Amino acid sequence: MEPRVDFVNFFAASTPEWISCNSNRLELSSGFLARFLLVYAEPSDKCFPFRQLANAMLEKEIHGNLRALIDTEATEISLSDSANSNSLSS
Repeated sequence: MEPRVDFVNFFAASTPEWISCNSNRLELSSGFLARFLLVYAEPSDKCFPFRQLANAMLEKEIHGNLRALIDTEATEISLSDSANSNSLSS
């Protein structure tokens, strides 16, 4: 069984103006709206993808491999004579 990350947002399609105009004094003062966390943000061009839940062991292995690459001492790389002649002829 895989964990799901589903959320229902009661006010997803509501604007602050709509909530203000369509909520009465009793809803505001009785604690009804206080049961919800209302977060409003200005529209943005930024896009943040949802990260999928990854296999923790695979993530650790990849991190270890990348760390080993980072920690590897720099070495000079050169082409062999045959590789060098092949690259010049193309």
